[in-house]
Amino acid sequence: MATKTPFDMSKMFKLFDPEDIAKMFNPKNMYSVFEAESFQPFDMTKVVEANRKNFDAMVEANKAAAEAYQDLMGKQMEMFGQMTEAAKEQMAWIEENAGPDAMTKKTEAYAEATEK
Repeated sequence: MATKTPFDMSKMFKLFDPEDIAKMFNPKNMYSVFEAESFQPFDMTKVVEANRKNFDAMVEANKAAAEAYQDLMGKQMEMFGQMTEAAKEQMAWIEENAGPDAMTKKTEAYAEATEK
């Protein structure tokens, strides 16, 4: 019973035969596909029509993503506005209820927190 060895690379090395590779890179053979009778120009309209539903789906997906980003940005701006309003209210409360020393310490703490 003859068994094939899994390490036989002879078929793979036949792909790299120098004579076959030289035939592939022969300029006459390479440019023969561009000869007038065999050359057919690439028709982009057929490709577009064949993939129209994919292009339309991509456009709709991009529109949905843009709307989602716009909604996200609006929510972030709303949160930022709420945060700054709360900080203003806190600073006003401190100003009314604490002395100048406490106000200075709080201002320094806020500045430090903002820097971090």
